[in-house]
Amino acid sequence: GQECHRRVREAVVSTQSTGGIFRPSIVGASWKEPAPGWIDNYNGPSGLFVAVGKGVLRILEGDVTKVADVIPIDHCVNMLIVVGWYTSTLPVEDKPLIYHCTSGTKHPFTWFKLGTLLLEFFSQQEPYNEVFRRPAVNFATSKMELAYWKLISHTIPAYLADGAAKVSGSKPVMRRAYDKVHKASETFTFFTKREWTWTSENCDMLWGLLSEVDKKLYNFDVMEIVWEKYYPNFFRGTKKYLLKEDMSEDKLVLAKQRQMRLKNMTHACVAIFLASVLYFLYPLLLGSFRS
Repeated sequence: GQECHRRVREAVVSTQSTGGIFRPSIVGASWKEPAPGWIDNYNGPSGLFVAVGKGVLRILEGDVTKVADVIPIDHCVNMLIVVGWYTSTLPVEDKPLIYHCTSGTKHPFTWFKLGTLLLEFFSQQEPYNEVFRRPAVNFATSKMELAYWKLISHTIPAYLADGAAKVSGSKPVMRRAYDKVHKASETFTFFTKREWTWTSENCDMLWGLLSEVDKKLYNFDVMEIVWEKYYPNFFRGTKKYLLKEDMSEDKLVLAKQRQMRLKNMTHACVAIFLASVLYFLYPLLLGSFRS
């Protein structure tokens, strides 16, 4: 639906008006301006980062080898300003130029690398103050695998959590929360299952027209982005700007302690489960050997 609307709009622009067609890829938090990691909405990857960091989202459909074509919002704004300036210098009858504001072709970073940074950050470095479970996420490559892990990692925990909430007199919210998470993740799988090759001639042309001073003021050079710095700032931005969490050192210590307790509880549950399985299987195995 959205892709169809975009094509219609671009067709109207290209046939009935002058100007430029500006195409950003997945718009993410800022690289530098107004502050590293600044973000003000849950659109795109922001909401998924929060869901993973909270331990809610643990499985989504996609291919970890595909490129996460994210572009910082300040790069988009800077390029758009330059596009507006350059368009104003062109003759009215000129055909609109297309400008791809993307990172995937020139400076790729895969979903696997992004996922690794995501889990390291929220499980070890700077966890959220309140979480549902320890962060963990995997990509399913088939509908059957996705359905299985949704049942195991999402549906069953949601029913258990809501059941415990009812017993304690609290309001059950997890099943409804998972409905929202599933809708958001299904929309985003369009990007996690695919990657594209973009042309950059017009963007390179624009960059070449700028003076050294303007390149600093209106920087949109994707090659200068250090993803290993960008994404931790992005994750931190979801804590600071979206969830409005207390960023003090005391809160961080408590969040890390909570993560350690959850880790120990997970290990204990796994040990109990394995011991139970061995307890019930041992007599059967022993009987089969004796016979």
